[in-house]
Amino acid sequence: MSEFLDKSGLQLYAQRTNNIIRDVYSNSPYGEPTQGLVYTLNADETSYSVTDYSGTSSSVIIANQKNGLPVTSIGENAFRDKSITSVVIPDNIEEIGGNAFKACLELKEVVISPSSKLRTLHDSCFEASRVEKLAFPEGLTNVGSSVFS
Repeated sequence: MSEFLDKSGLQLYAQRTNNIIRDVYSNSPYGEPTQGLVYTLNADETSYSVTDYSGTSSSVIIANQKNGLPVTSIGENAFRDKSITSVVIPDNIEEIGGNAFKACLELKEVVISPSSKLRTLHDSCFEASRVEKLAFPEGLTNVGSSVFS
């Protein structure tokens, strides 16, 4: 491998070595994606998942795309116990994993576009959070148990 990599070569190298990229980019209509989000390339290598958040912003904007591929899911426990107040979930997200926002005690607003591809909410994804404002898209078809309890 070359000693010197351009930005695209460095991103490709990072994908192949550990599948975790912390650098975020997207063209979100809600603003720039939040720094500190961890995106993991899915096993099929055609999309990404949000798997963790180590940032300091209480308002989170998730990228719709990463490295030209869609961000299609929010993983289990990705935001669990985090001190966030709002989150913008982009159109490409198809599922929110179990416990993804569990115990986010300061979470008040979840923004999901009406044209979102969101289809599945896994068990306990918003359990013990204090969401006050949330509207689900029409295509939501699979809702796990204890989503809000």
